Amino acid sequence: MITFPVVLVLLGALSIGGRSSTRTEETGQAQQEVASDLQVVLDSLRQAHDGVGVSASVVFPDGSIWTGVSGVSHDSVSMAADMIFGIGSVTKTLTATLTMKLAEEGLLSLADPVEKWLPEFPNIDGRITVKQLLNHTSGVAGFFNTERIWTDFPKDKGRHWTPEEVLTYVGEPYFPPGESQHYVNTNYLLLGMIIKEATGSFVSETYRRYLWEPLGLRNMYLGSEDELPENLAHAFSDIYTKSFGVGNPGVIEDVSAYPRTAHDAIVWTAGGAYATPRDLAVFAHALFTGEILSPHSMARMLDFVEIPGSNEGYGFGVFSYPPGEYADGLETIGHSGQNTGHVNFLVHVPEARLTIVVSANNQDGAWAYGTAVALVKEVLIPPAP
Repeated sequence: MITFPVVLVLLGALSIGGRSSTRTEETGQAQQEVASDLQVVLDSLRQAHDGVGVSASVVFPDGSIWTGVSGVSHDSVSMAADMIFGIGSVTKTLTATLTMKLAEEGLLSLADPVEKWLPEFPNIDGRITVKQLLNHTSGVAGFFNTERIWTDFPKDKGRHWTPEEVLTYVGEPYFPPGESQHYVNTNYLLLGMIIKEATGSFVSETYRRYLWEPLGLRNMYLGSEDELPENLAHAFSDIYTKSFGVGNPGVIEDVSAYPRTAHDAIVWTAGGAYATPRDLAVFAHALFTGEILSPHSMARMLDFVEIPGSNEGYGFGVFSYPPGEYADGLETIGHSGQNTGHVNFLVHVPEARLTIVVSANNQDGAWAYGTAVALVKEVLIPPAP
């Protein structure tokens, strides 16, 4: 059984210093006792890695929540717990969960071929199934792997791309459907198109109806379809500026003034969602503790396919990490993601019923989960008898 100090280290591994604040909701006594320690770790690690700002949430086994922030959004504006971040590829966890909910209601089937829902597209095999899109066994190529998109993408950063336009950048398949596994955003773009066809609604509306509103979550958005609130954490990056041909390559700077429209529309249901760490953690905790999907659907979602050349697996919008990678002797599951100067890490420890989300506002922020790996392993070493 995992004790709360594990939470302390796992969360602490992800953050670093500036002005900070912490709060614990619906807390049990144990969580109250470790809250100040969690904040100390959050501050010290952000400072150690020269991070700009970080926001983190922990959902404890009893459902109580700790949220802490450290550093700044920009200039002298402190990071705040209600600031939202682009969660990048963690969007895939949302899209996969929504797909399973629609399957439960009979609006689609995991066995459905793409051609049932969508017209023919070059380099997209119509026989690919919904299931193969979910676990990246479709063989379809990634649109970001085509150099041409990196030439066309920067020309108008405020343009709203359609999924059909994005699919014109997909090259020849990597392999026939079902013969291997290869993670690409294209799979989840196609899922978004199928969801929209199956429901007749914008995907953002369907997210809300099936996932966010039942959980009382009001700080989650799909960037290309929703108007984002003003409390978006500023983003610091050099990757974004290089990609768009602006700014100073190699220099980390505030890129928040550049439009996000083109990027968010291109990645859409594969990487275009936004959330506060708290709301994302509440969603993930509800999902992985069985509050959203039926046991049968959850079992299918967590039926992991081996990732070639890796000791990790991929289910439907969720990675499986082997014992020892994030928690000594215990399996962990989750997803990471990046979006224009934001880095996110979602991890759940099933045996401990513990969920953690950490979001940092600089894209050079591998410390947001890399540091966690080393610290968690140290904490989980069993004490001597």
